[in-house]
Amino acid sequence: MNSQPLKQKKGNAKDLMPSTDPEIYRQINDISRRLRVAEENYSGLRRKTQLSDQNILKTNKNTKTEIIAINSDIRDIRRDIKDIKDNINQMAKEMKLFAKKSDVLVIQRYVKLFDPMRFVTPNQVEQIIKEKLEDLK
Repeated sequence: MNSQPLKQKKGNAKDLMPSTDPEIYRQINDISRRLRVAEENYSGLRRKTQLSDQNILKTNKNTKTEIIAINSDIRDIRRDIKDIKDNINQMAKEMKLFAKKSDVLVIQRYVKLFDPMRFVTPNQVEQIIKEKLEDLK
């Protein structure tokens, strides 16, 4: 950079300004341009960061909502499993009261022995008696 001393002429204010080199203006313009580009890049990065932050917050909120729903479903499933276990235990207790195979076989033998098909009902007995009485007359 070339710096020149102030001109010492008496006269107007323009004469008191330092002499400027066109290279200095070019460098100042170049620095200004670079600064604007850097500021634009910074603004773009800031917008991207804000957008990323918003997306992360939205995703985090959605994830929390899904976790709450999943936990609720898990609680429901556990309650259903407990109910099913209780029902199975109740059925097992009731099945213990069922007749065993050996008991059924014993009853079957007694039924064959008594042959209930040969038994008559009270109405049938009355009918038979009436028939016999009529035969005797």
